[in-house]
Amino acid sequence: MVHKKILSAWLLVSSLLLAQAGYAAEASIEQESTDLSAFVHQQLATDRWDLVMFWATNCEPCKKDFQKLARLMEDYPAIAMSIIGVVIDGQQQPQIAAEIIRQRNLNYPHVLTNYETANTFHTHITQQALLGTPSYLLYDHNNVMVAANPSIIDIDALLMFVED
Repeated sequence: MVHKKILSAWLLVSSLLLAQAGYAAEASIEQESTDLSAFVHQQLATDRWDLVMFWATNCEPCKKDFQKLARLMEDYPAIAMSIIGVVIDGQQQPQIAAEIIRQRNLNYPHVLTNYETANTFHTHITQQALLGTPSYLLYDHNNVMVAANPSIIDIDALLMFVED
């Protein structure tokens, strides 16, 4: 059951990234609001998949996932998906986070927070601690979190999940 949930999460994350290609989002960077949950839920839409990506400025696997997601969105523009970035060291590294977002053309909303706040949100949603970055939450068209992925994106798995 746990393995199926992890596979589902990987697939959902990949799906959301693919759908982002067809969704013209606007880049934005927000300092953490008093409620990370409220920020994330304000970004969710009922007409698409939403992928929440937890990342850190010093995370090399995250940077590789940015590339995978960009390629996925280019290759699969018909998938309706958006991405929401949660920078877990953003309060400590706001200039570095902003530079990464600009340089990598991450045209979707980001919130700058800290690990403790991100972990509290993640634990509340998944009943599991945030193990590290990258990590993902996938929300369906009804704004229901349907998968959690505590690791790098597996695009093939995500595509299989979204197509089912």
